[in-house]
Amino acid sequence: MNARGYGRRLASCLGFPHLPAARAWSQYEGSCSTLLPSPETVASFAQDRSAPGLARIEAHYFAHDLFLPEEGLLGRIGRIANIPAEIVQGRYDMACPPETPSNSRRPRQGRG
Repeated sequence: MNARGYGRRLASCLGFPHLPAARAWSQYEGSCSTLLPSPETVASFAQDRSAPGLARIEAHYFAHDLFLPEEGLLGRIGRIANIPAEIVQGRYDMACPPETPSNSRRPRQGRG
């Protein structure tokens, strides 16, 4: 199922198991949010009061390609190539892979 389909399931209260779908999404998100396994974090993400909102917001963003321009996040990086910058990547970032900073740095090199 793609993000749009999942989003429709999360938004529907009739005929679809939206709360189990929201819990599954939120439990996954909670498991990716910590370096070491944290049952408490996963449980808090999966609570009925927070799971639907978190899952709906994230599904909405993914269904709309994160609201990025067609060329992606780095498509217009040349516009700021002359601005000095440092890229900081968390050593234990579980959501963004370690190669992300070097991939975003390459388009800046040689511009400006």
